[in-house]
Amino acid sequence: SSGINAEWPLRPGAGSEEDVGILFSDCFWEIKGYKHVVSRIDDGAKLTDSLVHLIAERAEIEYKYAKMLKGFSRKWEDAINKSPEYGTLELAMKSLTIEANETADVHVDVRQKLISSVMETVKHWKSSNFQKAFVKWKQTAAANDGFEKAQAPWAKRFLKVEKAKKAYHTASRNRDQLQKQLELYEQDAMATSESVKKVKDKLSKAETESDKTRDKKEKSTDCDSALIPLL
Repeated sequence: SSGINAEWPLRPGAGSEEDVGILFSDCFWEIKGYKHVVSRIDDGAKLTDSLVHLIAERAEIEYKYAKMLKGFSRKWEDAINKSPEYGTLELAMKSLTIEANETADVHVDVRQKLISSVMETVKHWKSSNFQKAFVKWKQTAAANDGFEKAQAPWAKRFLKVEKAKKAYHTASRNRDQLQKQLELYEQDAMATSESVKKVKDKLSKAETESDKTRDKKEKSTDCDSALIPLL
């Protein structure tokens, strides 16, 4: 999975991506970026199953080929024995049936080794390294929980900073719009003193809000000593 992912919820109390309108990338160092790495555990289980199926299919091919060679050998050995053929040609024809029978034995042996040695080894490795927990692998859940817990403190901090930045930018934009509106009103001869006063009052509140959100934004970006061990 590549591209942008924003569907994963944060730990309870850590805030919400939707609150600040953030989309997180697949970069491992970004919030939730570890999801792409953890997904490789699931991929590993699926690929192991694919390998088992591949080996089983190849073993089946070996078996079918050996069966065909055995059938060919029996059919023609019987036909040769009943035919009037003799001498070197009979010997050559029987040699082909003998070779087919011996080649079949080789393919039967290959099939047996693929199943008993290779396939069973892969199955045993998977069962030793992957255990189910309901519908998920325990290893996937453990890795996901570990990364989530390790990331939670600075993920919460990051969202707090982003939320403060968004609030400041919104307040500043509102302040600037009211400033422009006031300038237009003051240049408009048709504007009443009451309407100008209303805009001034709104602008005053917007400036106060902008200053307040700026202070919060600056405080939110101060270094938190609790996070230093994680940096």
